[in-house]
Amino acid sequence: MNSNPFFSTAIHEAAHGVAADLHGVSAYAEITPGGFSQLTKQTLENTGGICWLSHEAKPFPDAVISWAGILGEAMLATPPEWAPPFRPTVKLLRDWHGMVMQQIHRLSESDRIGIVRCKDTWRACRSAFTLICRNRERIKRLATVIAKAKANDHRKIEQMQDALFKLAHGPKEFSMPVASIIAAIKNHLSNLAPDDLKRPALERAIDCYQRDGKLPADLIAELEKK
Repeated sequence: MNSNPFFSTAIHEAAHGVAADLHGVSAYAEITPGGFSQLTKQTLENTGGICWLSHEAKPFPDAVISWAGILGEAMLATPPEWAPPFRPTVKLLRDWHGMVMQQIHRLSESDRIGIVRCKDTWRACRSAFTLICRNRERIKRLATVIAKAKANDHRKIEQMQDALFKLAHGPKEFSMPVASIIAAIKNHLSNLAPDDLKRPALERAIDCYQRDGKLPADLIAELEKK
């Protein structure tokens, strides 16, 4: 199993994307840092990942695309805690489908709407299952790229956080001018989407440091949160 903590979300969105592509719908799958989409440069509430579609599919393919997300997680990664306690297989798929339908309110609004648009939810689920079985390696490859991109963003934020702590304890920690360090951190921030509360905290830390070379206690505590 992939050790990247964002892999399950990436599998969910990658499965949507591959299913959409196979049904003639262009798609862009991503994990949104703090709900922020790199595609639209907008922040979406309560969103960890999203798969943008170029246009809405007809009811049956839309349902297949919607089923692909949760099926991908259950088959190729770690499913959410509310999912059935067994992986969907040829023999168990009908039971798995029935249990998910009982918990359908747990799915995202777009996935839920997509699934119920098709009256025959079982047929759509079965089609999505076959699609994932036939394209599992493609889905995994795409998910690996998406998860790696998210992990890199997360790591850059932690690096900037560490650099600001070192600055607060004294510029002697660095071999380069403070102005160059601040400029480098600002450059990184300009290329990053906001990740939860980290970006505002980092921007505030830069402002505080440039003003008087100190970070207030409440800001240090906020930056220390993982």
